[in-house]
Amino acid sequence: MPEFPFTSMRDWLQYLEDNGELLTVNEQVDLRGGVAALAYQSARSGLYGPESGPALLFTNIKGYPGWRIATNAMYGRHRLAKAMDVSADPRRFYHEVVAKIEQAMPPMEVTTAPCKEIIWRGEEADLARIPVPFTGELEGVPNITAGISNIREPDTGWQNIAVRRFGVKGSHTLSEFLNRTQQDYMIFMRYIDKGQPAPVAIIIGADPVTYIVSQIKMPIGFCEYDIWGGITGSPLEVVQCETSDLLVPASAEVVIEGEILPDEFEVDGPFPEFELYYTILARVVRVRVKCITMRKDPIYYYMLMGVPPTEGHSIGGTMIGVSHLRGLLRAFPGIINLHVPHHQYGHIVVVQVAKEVAKAWSQFAVQVGFEVMKTAAFKGVIVVDEDCEDITNWEFVLDEIQCKFQASKDLTIIPRMVHTELNPSEPWAGKWGWNDRFIIDATEPPPGYDEGYLRGKGYPPKWAREEAEKMWPGLLQSLKGAGR
Repeated sequence: MPEFPFTSMRDWLQYLEDNGELLTVNEQVDLRGGVAALAYQSARSGLYGPESGPALLFTNIKGYPGWRIATNAMYGRHRLAKAMDVSADPRRFYHEVVAKIEQAMPPMEVTTAPCKEIIWRGEEADLARIPVPFTGELEGVPNITAGISNIREPDTGWQNIAVRRFGVKGSHTLSEFLNRTQQDYMIFMRYIDKGQPAPVAIIIGADPVTYIVSQIKMPIGFCEYDIWGGITGSPLEVVQCETSDLLVPASAEVVIEGEILPDEFEVDGPFPEFELYYTILARVVRVRVKCITMRKDPIYYYMLMGVPPTEGHSIGGTMIGVSHLRGLLRAFPGIINLHVPHHQYGHIVVVQVAKEVAKAWSQFAVQVGFEVMKTAAFKGVIVVDEDCEDITNWEFVLDEIQCKFQASKDLTIIPRMVHTELNPSEPWAGKWGWNDRFIIDATEPPPGYDEGYLRGKGYPPKWAREEAEKMWPGLLQSLKGAGR
């Protein structure tokens, strides 16, 4: 059985199969919606239970004999934790990943690689030969949803990676939605300044850690491939592309090489984005495809987006949380933990802080909220203190708001912050997107306030709760043994 570190998508899928977490679908599926519908069904099946629905491997794709499509292989925090060899317990997960990030290690370049077993150049590099599923019924063209975009800053050589969406516009043409708040857009602007096309490589079907690190927000000039080495304890093997000096994971299933043209554009949309609704039409950049390389018997990787829960929300929201815990720990003392609901992709984040620090530092919760919002599209930040028993449980968080929050003094609204251009509530109309954001301070204020909640929480005695916690598993087991 494959074990950590998982250096290819194939090893990861084999691990999931060996552990009963991979469902192989041999019935024929249609790219027009069959793949997306079953991915959605699987994600929904685990929404209210302790585990996620199974990962899926489709082996019978209508019109594409010999191809396989995998999806949902990284849905759920327990899978992300296993892929990174950390605890799935949300009280430890973020801290353990942050510790690994600090051990960053650069990748190692190799000269031969499985991703070059098959090479299509020029006219042979026809996108119609790749089984790209549709996601939504209103989608005009199929979109590559799990493509990891690689682009390099022309002067410094800094290579940035991130999952982006690519619409298949023709045999050798893609549209790419570049968000103006992201680093790859900044890099593309450098090519615009020079009047040059920007080389791009799109990875489909990388190992799980490559997908995971692509969602971690790092400072300008830092390549996410370095984080791969920190998480696994060994360097990522990368190989140079056929048509540029970009480096891509050697074990990737498919690599599409092309260039983003500085003066040619496509129309994007509609597409069911992570913000729940379809996007409106937008003018986006055009990618000209020059070469496609792949493994023999390749596996196309598909990532469902749209109405949550989806795999994209799960990976993106969780790893954005890791990024912001790292930033908060560096910026402030007294940060205990944070929580991003894994299927919300960062709409609201809960930050837990030490009570004594919050009481001693004026407007501490507001400053924490601003720190989080500097580099993320969170619509709201809720700050609670250590009295909150479980920040991963909304019932406990709402208790803190109920007992420690008054809107007239504890609510901060920040109007017109730059956002993603994708939220349906944004007044966009083809211009920069913006969103109003909020910070809820549900912490205990400094001394001098005579607040009712200072009376203390009505728990049973601590010693009795500890004894009950030890007894509880055995009591449940006896209940099951009685057939109830």
